[in-house]
Amino acid sequence: MGGLTLLELLIVIAVIGIATAVAVPDLSSWEVNSRIREAAGHIEEDMQWARSYALKAGQPVYVQTGYVNVAGGGKACWWTASLNVGGTPVLNNAPNMDNPNVPTPGVAVKATFPVRYPDVSCQYVELGNGGLPPILPPSVNTTAFLEFYPDGTILASTTGATGPYQLTEGALLLNARSNPGKYAQWLAVYYGAGELRSCATQSGAASAPPYSCTLS
Repeated sequence: MGGLTLLELLIVIAVIGIATAVAVPDLSSWEVNSRIREAAGHIEEDMQWARSYALKAGQPVYVQTGYVNVAGGGKACWWTASLNVGGTPVLNNAPNMDNPNVPTPGVAVKATFPVRYPDVSCQYVELGNGGLPPILPPSVNTTAFLEFYPDGTILASTTGATGPYQLTEGALLLNARSNPGKYAQWLAVYYGAGELRSCATQSGAASAPPYSCTLS
């Protein structure tokens, strides 16, 4: 049997080129979607850490959190954990995510959401409430005050760090910083009874508040 002719070789090369051109955008989308899902899971894990710490230590863990605008578009979440209702000092062994708008003396590269997930946006959104009025989110550039109680429940204060605290629910939306309609969207959700979830939510043309889990 003879080898490939020049024409056949050119056809093979053309087919490989077309297949590569089709596959690369799909791979890029997969990578962005993977990082969105990873970021949502990261928030769930960090909140689970705060809940577990409160259960083991037998004392409340106070989490201050919020979201801010990021230069170039998108938003970034932040959170810190403390045994003090005022939020300081933060727990050194806590998985904190610094507020990018607050300077940290002596720290060149901060542990901020945009550093870890440069192509992912994160913000609080309205959470669906089973036909009842939705759970409204805190505004951008404000602080949400959460209390992970030793009995496993999650409480929040709407009047500042000193409370009073009551059972709460909330959701953070994770999506792409650029062209979010092209990619998946995930939620990191917490409920007053202590349930913590990261889950897919409506995306594309169906993306509109209030948001709810469509797939865990």
